Amino acid sequence: GPAPVPMRATICLVLALAACAAGLSSTAIAPRAIAMLGASTTNTSVHINTCSNSEFECDVPGSCPSDCDSPVYECTDSHNNATSAKCAHKGLFPIVGQDIAVVLVLFIVLALCSAAGIGGGGLIIPLLLIIDDFQTYYGIPLSVTSIVGGSIVRFLVQIFQHHPEEKHRRLVDFQLILLLLPSTLCGTILGVLMNSVSPAWLVTVIIFFVLGQATYETLKKAIALRKQALLNMNAGYNARGNDEDDDDELLMANINWPKSDTVQVERLAERSPDEVDESDENQLALNAIIEKESKFPWAYLGASFFFLLVILILSLMRGGRSVSQPSFVGVRCGEASYDAVVITQFIVCIAAAISTMYYVRREFLRRTRCGYKFVKGDVMFTKMHVLTLPFWTLIAGFLAGFLGVGAGMILGPFLLHLGLIPVVSAATTSYMTLFTSSSATVQYIALGRVPLGYGVMMFFLAMVASYVGQRWIVGPIKKRNKQYLLVLILGVILGAAALLLCITGAIQIKKNADQGVSFGFNSLCQS
Repeated sequence: GPAPVPMRATICLVLALAACAAGLSSTAIAPRAIAMLGASTTNTSVHINTCSNSEFECDVPGSCPSDCDSPVYECTDSHNNATSAKCAHKGLFPIVGQDIAVVLVLFIVLALCSAAGIGGGGLIIPLLLIIDDFQTYYGIPLSVTSIVGGSIVRFLVQIFQHHPEEKHRRLVDFQLILLLLPSTLCGTILGVLMNSVSPAWLVTVIIFFVLGQATYETLKKAIALRKQALLNMNAGYNARGNDEDDDDELLMANINWPKSDTVQVERLAERSPDEVDESDENQLALNAIIEKESKFPWAYLGASFFFLLVILILSLMRGGRSVSQPSFVGVRCGEASYDAVVITQFIVCIAAAISTMYYVRREFLRRTRCGYKFVKGDVMFTKMHVLTLPFWTLIAGFLAGFLGVGAGMILGPFLLHLGLIPVVSAATTSYMTLFTSSSATVQYIALGRVPLGYGVMMFFLAMVASYVGQRWIVGPIKKRNKQYLLVLILGVILGAAALLLCITGAIQIKKNADQGVSFGFNSLCQS
C-alpha cells in the first residue's frame, strides 16, 4: 500500500519548495504531489515513481510504464537491441524543471557546506533522490563528483593561509596528512568496491546513522559556541573589535583537549632552545625546521599528489565491472589480472603508510630534541598515535567511499577530538577530502557509475558554490563574530537531510520488496 500520509506530505512539501525555487508551474509539480499522496487521476491509480527503484523493460520506440511517470526517465536502448531496452534516467539534456530545481537547491546547500568546511555529500544524496529521482546507485557517485569540485576551490583558498598561533607555519597540517593519507585512500578503495556489491537498503541505512551522528555533533558544537559567545559578551571581550582570531579562540574554548597530549604540549612549549641544548648543532637544526615551515610546501604537495596519481592510474588499469569491456590495458573484471591490480593498490597503500609513519615519527623526535616550540592543538606523534591514527582513518576512508558523503564529515569530528584547533582541523580535512573524493570519483568513473552530463554539471556547480561560500558567507560571519549561526544552520540542514533520507529510503525499500527485488549483495562483475 501507499506510504503513511505524514511521510508523503513531508516529501510533497520539499518538492513544492523546490518547484517554487525553480519557477515551475503548479501543473509541473501537481502530478508528483498527487502521486505521493496516493490520489488518482482519470480513474487510474498513480503511484510513486518506481523507475528510481529498479529498471523496467520497455518497447523501442515507446515509453516507460505508467507507474514510471517522471520527465527525467525515458526508454533507452543503450545496446541497440530492442529486447534489452530499459527505462533509465535521462542524460542532462534536454533540461527539465526538476534539473533546474536541483541546481538551485544544491547551490545554496553547497555554498553553506563550503563555508562550514565540509563537502556536503550527506546532503547532496537525499536531494538528488528526492528532487531529481536518481537512484542511490548513481546519487552517491554524483555526490562525490561535486565534492571534488568544491574541494579544489577550498584547497586553492586555504593553501596560502597561515596558522593562527605561528604565522610562519601553514594552516594545513601537512605532516598529519602524510601520516593519514595512505590509510584513508586505502579505505576509500575498499569502500567503493563494497558499495558496488551492497544492496541499496544497506547503503541508505548506514548513511542515515552517519548523518544522525553528524547532526548531533554539529548541534552540540553550535550550542556550545552560542553559550561561549554570550559569556564573552558579558565579560567585555568584544571590546577587542572584530579580530579574525576571535572565532578561533572561541572555538578552542569548547574543545575537550586530550589530557595526555595537552600536558605534553605544555611541557614542550615551556622548554626554550637553551634549556634543551645550547649546542650550535641543535640551534642550526631548529633554524632549518623553521625555515622549511616558512617556505611553500612543495615537497608535501608533490608527495601527496604523486601518491594520489599512482592510485588513480591503478584504478584506471583495473577498469570497471563489465566482463565484456576491458580497461585500457586489457584487464577484465573476474580475471586474475583484475585481482592482481586490486592487490597492488593495497600493497602500494601499505608501503606508503609504513614509510610515512617512519618519516613523521623521525621528524617529531628531531623537533623535540632541538627544542621546537609546539603550540596547543599540535598533534604529538607518539608511538601510540603513529600506530593507531592510520587505523581510524582507514575506517573513515572506507565510510567516505562506501557512503559517498566525503571524508570531511567523518574526519572533521575525529580531528577535533584529537586536539586540533578548529580552523586547522577544517583546512586539514578539506585537503584530505580533495584526495579521497578524487580517488573515489575516478574509481566510480572507471566502474561506469557517473552519468557524464550530470557529473560535469555537479562538478562546476560545486566549484562556483564553494567560492561563493568562502567569499560571501565566511567573511561576513567572521566580521560579525557570529560563527555559531552558520554551525547551527548546518546542523539543522543535516538533521533535515537525515529525516528526508530515512523517509525516501523506507519508501524505496518497500517498493523493492513489492517488486521482488533482491535484498542481497550483488556480484562485483557484470556481463
